[in-house]
Amino acid sequence: MGDGTNRVDLLTLEEFRSRLDSRLTDAKALVRKLNSMSKPALGTFQDATATTADYTRVHRQHVQRADRLVAAIEAAQSATDSIIRNYKTTESRNAATQAEIRRALGDVTLKLGGQST
Repeated sequence: MGDGTNRVDLLTLEEFRSRLDSRLTDAKALVRKLNSMSKPALGTFQDATATTADYTRVHRQHVQRADRLVAAIEAAQSATDSIIRNYKTTESRNAATQAEIRRALGDVTLKLGGQST
């Protein structure tokens, strides 16, 4: 909306919050799976050691990305909980400004590697 306000639909937020729970379960399962994987035993030839090093590097990147995903989902849960808690009444939801909502979501942006507004 052009006037700097947003309407906050509490039912939509609550549905979004419940979906975050299942996404967090999925993301944590992914982290567990990645952490349980062992690098392949390819031997000691030069190509084998180079391939093992590449595998290790890529695996580490995937684990870091999955960890960031878990942190971002947890931050989104916290921000969503805060918005739901702060805007329980229709009047307060209708009066919510974009800046207030952006502040509540700031930690999510930081967890994703961006800058908070």
